[in-house]
Amino acid sequence: VNETFTIGKGYEVSSTDDEDGIITDKSLTDVIDGTRKIYIRVKETEDTKAGAWLEVTLSSRPDAPTELGSTNATDGASKDGTITGVNDTMEYSADGTNWTPVNGTTITGLKAGTYKVRVKATEDKPAGEIAEVTVGSRKLTLTDRQKPTEKTNLKYNGSDQALLDAPADGLPDGAVEIIYAIGKNTDTAPEPDADGTPDDQKRWLTSIPKATEAGTYYVWYKVVGDENHNDVEPECLVVSIKEKEKQKPSNGTITTDGIYCASNYPSIQAGISIHKSNEADTVEYRWVACDSSKPGEWFEVSPWTRDNNWMDWTPEKSGEYVIVCYARVVGNEEKSEIQSSFGTVYHKRIKGICQMPYSGEGGGHLIGIESYDNPNNSYQYEMLILDCNLLIRNKDPWVYTTGRCKTLSNCLWTVWQPQYGYFWTLFRLYDADGNLIDELCYGFANVN
Repeated sequence: VNETFTIGKGYEVSSTDDEDGIITDKSLTDVIDGTRKIYIRVKETEDTKAGAWLEVTLSSRPDAPTELGSTNATDGASKDGTITGVNDTMEYSADGTNWTPVNGTTITGLKAGTYKVRVKATEDKPAGEIAEVTVGSRKLTLTDRQKPTEKTNLKYNGSDQALLDAPADGLPDGAVEIIYAIGKNTDTAPEPDADGTPDDQKRWLTSIPKATEAGTYYVWYKVVGDENHNDVEPECLVVSIKEKEKQKPSNGTITTDGIYCASNYPSIQAGISIHKSNEADTVEYRWVACDSSKPGEWFEVSPWTRDNNWMDWTPEKSGEYVIVCYARVVGNEEKSEIQSSFGTVYHKRIKGICQMPYSGEGGGHLIGIESYDNPNNSYQYEMLILDCNLLIRNKDPWVYTTGRCKTLSNCLWTVWQPQYGYFWTLFRLYDADGNLIDELCYGFANVN
């Protein structure tokens, strides 16, 4: 049972069939975990030689228990965790040294931690292989980097502003999400939402609250645990939006030379050039945009911001955009406001396309597509050509395609000999999974 042996006087035991392996501490643990073979003989005396070694094979350890489960303790100090799936043939230990027999099918009264479980030793079998079971804590503990933080130095600017910064690190295991709500004070958290409450009527939401007006806001947040963990108690952060600074009245005016677009990849970067009159002191700027595929649907890119005439914006999708900048003198907003606009094409992946006459054998058009990158040469490039004459005659208009092709660079070229007529080339780019991630069209005529 204790993995030791007792042997009669005049005998000796070895882990090998020679004197080098003679066991002096009477422990069989290393042998059981190794060859499981011991050798016994009569000791040598002054009158007789040592006897021949007799080989004995020890019993193997029973397999480690399987299908064990656990329930978490309430917190790190409580002793209400359990291990399930056990029986009376087993024993468990918190340290691997002191073992407690199991009584029944569930071990109760456990603190959070990792426990060892095995089949108990018997007169003819050693203790079994060990299975480790973790009893967790239903209490979730957050580090400072896993908590949201209040934004500071917020000032009224006429637009919605997020009141908190998201956690710097991800949530701990067992946490599902953080939910937020705006309360009335620091003492009482808003009531939980009832099951089935429509999203537009919920107090608690997964998005960080925003506010426009100047004032003090009591922003509550709570981490929601999974089925094995308790929710973290709600906490409140106090955030202030300061009043809009009062500006002295001004007679200043401004004029503009237009907008300069410095870049359209990886973001659209543009600045407006202005000239201020002598009376103009502080100028503020606002940028809005419209996707040309959705005319009339304007959205704000950057709210009114003082003394920064540049915009740096990364659209969510490729497309053609009209961008407008408004500028005005602070203190003379209504009379001094001006605007300027520009149009640009933004593509998240396609860097450029080319279509030009081909002077090589057979002639025709040399057509190419280039992407900004091609990670692990995984992109698929495709070029298709549509015949406008066939389209208006209700016939299949697609007259040429390269198919989806991979390349060892970040571009693909093809040569096509067109017939007389008007055509569109459709350039497409797909990711490694075959999802369309960017496309661009180019119209051309072959009528000479």
